[in-house]
Amino acid sequence: MKHSATLFGREVQVELSRRAEKALQARDKPVVAVVHLIFGCMLAKRVWFRDAVGDDVVPVTDNLGMTFNVVRYAVCSLKLIDGGAEPEDFPLALEKGRFVPDAVFIDYRKHEFTGEFSYTAARARVPDAMSDPLLETR
Repeated sequence: MKHSATLFGREVQVELSRRAEKALQARDKPVVAVVHLIFGCMLAKRVWFRDAVGDDVVPVTDNLGMTFNVVRYAVCSLKLIDGGAEPEDFPLALEKGRFVPDAVFIDYRKHEFTGEFSYTAARARVPDAMSDPLLETR
């Protein structure tokens, strides 16, 4: 099922698989999708699921909230990052709205929520920008 939420002034399309919808309905308390764009020695995208977080949470459904941040880690290991290393705000965090994803997909597999996000609308804008008459060479 498709939903939408607004993060930092940008609309995000949130798609839940049927399994995720059923798992959310079965919960007695909401879950929060923590969406991070990670800068550092690598660029990575992660979605984790928590029962509660301290960041600003935007409601998506009655049982699902979402938060977004642009972060970096002192460690340069996805294993440690996925294992719970603590992030710090990336200096560009002041302009988080520029980095908000266009779409988030949430599924439920092996008794766990999983998620990924994309910037599909941004890709669609690139060809339009490239066809701008001001960019044509003579």
